[in-house]
Amino acid sequence: MTDIWLWLSRKKGLGPKRIHQLLERFGTAQDLFDAGQMTLLRAGLPTTEAELLADKELAEAAAIRDACFRLGISILCWDDERYPQILRQIPDAPVVLYYKGRLPELGKRPSLALVGARKASAYGQLTAKTLGYQAARCGCITVTGLAAGIDAAAAEGALLGDGPVIGVLGCGADVVYPKSSRQLYREVESHGCILTEYPPGTAPFATHFPARNRIISGLCDGVVVVEAGEKSGALITANLALDQGRDVYAVPGPAGSVSCAGSNRLIKEGAALLETCYEAARTYSFRYPGSVTAFTGVPDPDEKLAPDPDEKPAPQPQRPTTPAPEKPAAPAANAQPDGPWPLPPEEIARRKAGRSPEEQRIIEALRCGPMQLDLLIADTGLPTAKVLAVLTLMELRGGLGRLPGKYYTLK
Repeated sequence: MTDIWLWLSRKKGLGPKRIHQLLERFGTAQDLFDAGQMTLLRAGLPTTEAELLADKELAEAAAIRDACFRLGISILCWDDERYPQILRQIPDAPVVLYYKGRLPELGKRPSLALVGARKASAYGQLTAKTLGYQAARCGCITVTGLAAGIDAAAAEGALLGDGPVIGVLGCGADVVYPKSSRQLYREVESHGCILTEYPPGTAPFATHFPARNRIISGLCDGVVVVEAGEKSGALITANLALDQGRDVYAVPGPAGSVSCAGSNRLIKEGAALLETCYEAARTYSFRYPGSVTAFTGVPDPDEKLAPDPDEKPAPQPQRPTTPAPEKPAAPAANAQPDGPWPLPPEEIARRKAGRSPEEQRIIEALRCGPMQLDLLIADTGLPTAKVLAVLTLMELRGGLGRLPGKYYTLK
């Protein structure tokens, strides 16, 4: 039966909405497969559709099924009881889904889509990561497109919060796009699933992404637009969500910001203003009793994703060995911690203050004066996500201030 669903889904010229109309008329995919060309014509189908469906060749379907088996990709057909009920509600739901990982239990807890611009500002990425983290800690399933920018930051935040993530792709489940997101894909797969309507090997064509957006919104109770310009694809997802009867939220951005013009406009037009994911999650507590936890905090900068298993650890410097003394010497009055290796004064100050090494590096960089985010990242040599998380924590502690032009300064 799986091959018949694959055969039907691969009929070029028949979109998901038309396939559902045909299923309503003929009953099941098997009945549609068994119908001959004359039966199809008598049922009122156009000649082009009747000829298309009269071709019963299953070779392509069998090849897709074999490829999925080799690549560890699961196939979920329309008549499968595991098919997400929330997605069944939209009129153009895919009749076949492909996924890697474990599909979270949609229908038992709220699901929120976090979407936004690919070319996101530092503010947008920081906000997306914080909201993803909050969504996970509140008990929500996070749905995102895994594109660069807002999508990736939201997924990273949800993973830090140890929450389930569904990454919806506009390509095959075996295709990593962008390639720099390889480790993020692996983490999403281990904490949820990579999901798509496209068979293995499908390239990320531009026309696939608008179609993918209907699945993102269709899987969710609400869509959160974190940061979007006037022509951002996230606005397409928001409009689809409204058509599907989903709630739409938007995060307010700085006044006059070009990168936030679209999301700010959504608020003007009636989208719910959102500052924490708990504000959205609690509205669904009646729908999913006992699943929502009150949480409005921020990620701990010391939390990090699992290391990439393909990456080799950096070589560690070897310390010279010294013979042990015959008798343990009494510690000196000014002895330093960590054994015989004296620590520099700034390291001693860091440990006394309870700061992380990353926070200390940022402090040292800012002691020379205010610095823009990009220069701060370059100066410290830390990953962007780590710098953003540490800056958030420092702001909350009151030790950091922001200046116009994305400058940061010590208070």
